[in-house]
Amino acid sequence: MKDATITQKMHKAIDALLVEPTVGKAAVKAGIGERTLRVWLKREDFRAAYRETAKQFLEQTLHRLQADSGRAADVLREGMAADQPMALRIRAAVELLSHSEKAVEALDQEERLAALEAIVKQAQGVKVP
Repeated sequence: MKDATITQKMHKAIDALLVEPTVGKAAVKAGIGERTLRVWLKREDFRAAYRETAKQFLEQTLHRLQADSGRAADVLREGMAADQPMALRIRAAVELLSHSEKAVEALDQEERLAALEAIVKQAQGVKVP
């Protein structure tokens, strides 16, 4: 999301929030103070930009998972009667498929929620793009 009110520094902070485990570490990575980042996190425009970027990040992750799902299925087929090392590969393949399924469900829920929000806005007389 490229909003005029969101600066390059803010975009850098958003990117850092997506990969760092804490707000403090994200602030350091973005080159800003933790207090500044916490103030930004209270701004609706910043939170909206963060949500949009996080959604794009999730979609990219889903595409990567989906790309590997075929290989995971191949491992499952190859390893049906395998010994312990293959069993470990199968467990990894099952986990990959499970995460891929959950990501698809999450995206589906996001789309359904957006559709419901649009319906509510229309009912309230808010113009929906």
